Amino acid sequence: MHVIEIMVSVATFGDVLGAMRDWLDRNKCGPVKFETATEAPGSVRVRLEFDQSGFAEAFQQRFGDAQLPQAA
Repeated sequence: MHVIEIMVSVATFGDVLGAMRDWLDRNKCGPVKFETATEAPGSVRVRLEFDQSGFAEAFQQRFGDAQLPQAA
């Protein structure tokens, strides 16, 4: 498994989560596992497991600094 963990601001979490879902749908890939957990005040940890390294690397590149959604 290829694990990606990304910290997201609570203030932008809904927008970032929507952008992640859109990206996964457009790329026709789904993570094997998708979890969220509240971390330090004001942040959420998003943890995904992919079975293909290419998807994991592309997802990390797209959302690695996920504070605000970016253009795809």
